[in-house]
Amino acid sequence: MDQILDRLSKDSTFYSGSDYYMLLLDLIPYLKYFPSVSGGEGKAYFLPNKYIVKEYIRIEDREIFDTIFDSYCKEMQGFAKSNYLVPNIYSWVKIPDVKINRGSPKIEYKYYILEERIKGRSLFSGFLEDTYHLCKDMCDKDQFIKTVENPYVNRNLFNEIVKTYVKDYIMMNQTIESLKDDEIEKFIMTVYRMFENGEYSLPDMYPSNMIYTGKDIYMIDNHLSHRQTDMAALNETAGSFTLTGLFFMFLYNETVSDLRGLPYYMCEGLHYEVDNAIQKNEAVCEAAIKRVLAVAKKCIDNPAVSDKKIMGRIYKMLKNIIGKDSASSIIEDVHTIIK
Repeated sequence: MDQILDRLSKDSTFYSGSDYYMLLLDLIPYLKYFPSVSGGEGKAYFLPNKYIVKEYIRIEDREIFDTIFDSYCKEMQGFAKSNYLVPNIYSWVKIPDVKINRGSPKIEYKYYILEERIKGRSLFSGFLEDTYHLCKDMCDKDQFIKTVENPYVNRNLFNEIVKTYVKDYIMMNQTIESLKDDEIEKFIMTVYRMFENGEYSLPDMYPSNMIYTGKDIYMIDNHLSHRQTDMAALNETAGSFTLTGLFFMFLYNETVSDLRGLPYYMCEGLHYEVDNAIQKNEAVCEAAIKRVLAVAKKCIDNPAVSDKKIMGRIYKMLKNIIGKDSASSIIEDVHTIIK
């Protein structure tokens, strides 16, 4: 283990592909000792310095996955070399894993990727219960969990937690709204070109898959997708896919609006500072959405959300975040790019 940590700490400027391959192979037995998070497809292990190892566990169609895994990794490598805002993939491997099914051995594979760790933060913080990292200065983790689960344990602490949570959203919406045109455009075109040029991957436009570095917004965790047989992707255009994703990057802001409906606040009445913060977030979120859409109009040729059902979902989301009038105004304002 000490030798592994030593290799991870060294300057890898002159590492070759085979060096990274051997590093990944040597890392696999020790992954359980590193901090990790679980996602829809598997786990991400956070290593010292600048690395992440992804382990794919939940695979829907193993035959397709196995067929395109190598091509997917090469494609993502190519996107990074083309200066798209995605992590660089250093190496990948599949390891045989023998399963016993009704007394008979069956070989499946475990899949691992060693990739660049993009240093930054998720674009938005997600759900209230997942944001202890914002509240470390006001309580310990046990207090945080108990208070979020039952606000009556400590009303004052709960209000402080919620205010901190909403202020973080306000800060991120203001950050997005203040980005330069070329910074927003580079992110938009990363998504657009990966959809347009990809054969084995598909951008996953979920807010937690967007990392803000302090300057740029990076896309991480593209789906493995055999595009020749992916009917959902075949029925989309790059413009429609990108524009839809730009709306849904603000999806988590619904969790801020939903605070008004928490049983605690329904009974106790919304704390005036919390209410003021929610109202402010509505305003800055609306400004951020309009800012992103304005840049999209400039850099995408006649984009359009092609699916009326998806357009209905977008309107419903916007209405919940910023209110009916503002949602209608945004939809009307971008009527030239939404058909």
